[in-house]
Amino acid sequence: MASRREWRKYRRQRTEDNRIRCNRARNDYNNIRRISERNYENEIAIKAKKQLKLLHSHIRRTMSVTKLQVTRLRKTEGAYTESDKEICEALNASFHEVFTTEPEQLPLLEEEMTQDERLTDIEVTAEVMKQLTTLDGT
Repeated sequence: MASRREWRKYRRQRTEDNRIRCNRARNDYNNIRRISERNYENEIAIKAKKQLKLLHSHIRRTMSVTKLQVTRLRKTEGAYTESDKEICEALNASFHEVFTTEPEQLPLLEEEMTQDERLTDIEVTAEVMKQLTTLDGT
């Protein structure tokens, strides 16, 4: 492969001329690879009606999901975490405000409200009614 050969040459002698040749070889290789990928995908599209499995296997290969791992986090003090335990503690500290403790039994609102506090009447103006009619009920 020309690009590898040029890369080795550039690593041995780091001259501007070798760098330009290496970059040109890399760019030529990338262009050829992209063109061949496009041609392959066009062939799959043409054959898709007759060979459905070929299309499905190509989709399965190209749509793979990569799993990212959290390796380091910056703590509130500015230092970075070193272990999984520290990562968990840092995440727990940042999401601590979101956590709530629920009482064992939630109070029933109807029993606590007096008759005067309960909502018995609602006034709807013409403007609110106009907005309500424009809402999609689906």
